[in-house]
Amino acid sequence: MGSSTWLPGFSKRPGITGLLVALLVIAPLVWLTMLEVGYVLAYSACADGTNNWLHKTNVALAGISVAAAGTGWWTYRRFQSAGPPVGFLAALAFLVAGLTLIVVIASAIPAFILHPCD
Repeated sequence: MGSSTWLPGFSKRPGITGLLVALLVIAPLVWLTMLEVGYVLAYSACADGTNNWLHKTNVALAGISVAAAGTGWWTYRRFQSAGPPVGFLAALAFLVAGLTLIVVIASAIPAFILHPCD
């Protein structure tokens, strides 16, 4: 193989690539799951007159998003000097997870303010 196909950051750490790609995908999927579960539970919350299940799912999925952002921060701090591919993916994974955490929190606010039938 020629030197153009060799990526030094990936060859030394084969498991980190999968973790970084998973972090890039997990955070947006958490938000999409939160959105869909909120739509499904809105009808039962209106029938019950309480937002308890919406609150529980929002907090659980926000916790997953916090874990993804924390793992992204950890990988960025550990591998930022690993070279261009791994360092860039680690920074990107942290930024995507962090920004998605802000979106998850913003999406959870209406469930705490509005009545379920509104």
